[in-house]
Amino acid sequence: MSQDTHRVVPVEMESYVSAVESIAEEIKGRVSRVPSVGILFGAGLSEVLDDVFEVEEQLVLNVENEFVKADSVFATIRICDAVRFFCVEGRAYDNPAAGAMTMKQVSLPVRVMGAIGVESFVVGGVGCSIRPEVQPGEVCILSDHINLLGNSPLVGANIDTWGPRFPDMTEPYDLALRQHSIRVLKGHGIRLHECVLSAIPQASFNALDSIEQEFLRKIGADIVGFDTVPEVITARHMDLRVFGFSCVEGNCGEGISSSHFQDQAAKHRVQSVFKTLLNTITSFN
Repeated sequence: MSQDTHRVVPVEMESYVSAVESIAEEIKGRVSRVPSVGILFGAGLSEVLDDVFEVEEQLVLNVENEFVKADSVFATIRICDAVRFFCVEGRAYDNPAAGAMTMKQVSLPVRVMGAIGVESFVVGGVGCSIRPEVQPGEVCILSDHINLLGNSPLVGANIDTWGPRFPDMTEPYDLALRQHSIRVLKGHGIRLHECVLSAIPQASFNALDSIEQEFLRKIGADIVGFDTVPEVITARHMDLRVFGFSCVEGNCGEGISSSHFQDQAAKHRVQSVFKTLLNTITSFN
């Protein structure tokens, strides 16, 4: 990580800030009202997103820079039960067509959300369980995380207007919002878990051996994934209220597809939970 710090030069950060600001300005100029809740989904949840939301507007960018391409869909404004959300989806860290994403590319959608005025940030992904009590097809509300990616979106020069050099990460996932959501979901008879997510490199995701799984359990992890954590760090740096969840698609060591739910019953369960969660989050004061 220290090597990454040394590689950062001012012109790189200047171009990154410029990219965030130009995208944010374009979006604010095109929407009548910025939704208060922003959502970022991993690629594995695209089916859930499409079935739960109605697309109100696709935000196709006119700007082009080293981080995004012009004429690409950067985000959508979607509606769920008459509530509008700013949505970014399908952020695959290792895209075979484009190669591995840098931390700046990974965190850019969250930076834009903060810049346009989003107040609460919901992030969802898929993961695998390393504990018997957490079963495939269940939904986990994230209470904390362990960053084993070997990198952080905060490496390099700090932009003080975005947040402090050392943001408080003692409670990355909003406690009051978690507690309220759990009460509502249990009131609907929905079984769920509060879990600690361990984020590991995607290349290692389906290759954890039994000793590595035992190590992760000993340090407090319940589930394993390869995304979510950098985005949460970025959101907390910008003082966004964060709510995170993970859909358990398999047991660790068995492998997961990260692209779709083989079990349709599990998919429908996730959709039901997610709609309830969104209504809960947007109505929470």
